[in-house]
Amino acid sequence: MDAGKLTFILIIYCLSISNVAAEAATVVSNSSLYQRPSIQSSIIQQIEAGTTANIDSRLGGWKQISVNDISGWVRSYQVRAGNYSHIKQEKKSGGFFSGLASLSRKASGLFTSNNKKGYSFQNTATIGVRGLSEEQIKNAKADLNELKKMDTFRSSRKNTKKYAQQGHLKAIKVSHMPKSGAEQ
Repeated sequence: MDAGKLTFILIIYCLSISNVAAEAATVVSNSSLYQRPSIQSSIIQQIEAGTTANIDSRLGGWKQISVNDISGWVRSYQVRAGNYSHIKQEKKSGGFFSGLASLSRKASGLFTSNNKKGYSFQNTATIGVRGLSEEQIKNAKADLNELKKMDTFRSSRKNTKKYAQQGHLKAIKVSHMPKSGAEQ
């Protein structure tokens, strides 16, 4: 094979890798589009349920999407791959529990710290494996360095007892739940 053909093949290969199409999606609930994957980040704009978008990338409980040439981050549960443009969220008050949930999300930022980049993953809601492909789950590997890091957050029995005493907390014994039919 001559050098010209090889160069042409390499150029086509590189272009095919860089032009991977974004995944078409629909915003399924009225959402804020954030500059970074953090609720402490600046809000770029509000997006209504039913808006079509493209999913550009995923990071933890967040998805980076593009809407009308504007790119930003939303929580993973607020956008779904596919066409759900028939979805329109009614403008109504969520009531007491909705307000309480909103307050809880805002307050959670009071007890976390941000790293230098301004990302905050400590207060991201756990959403299981949504947003991960079957291949990503199969190829997942343990990160032992992160496990060691998590181990540094462990509290000793002595510190735990001291904390409980200061807060006037008392231990109560809770019996185990009976096994379900599926576990027996």
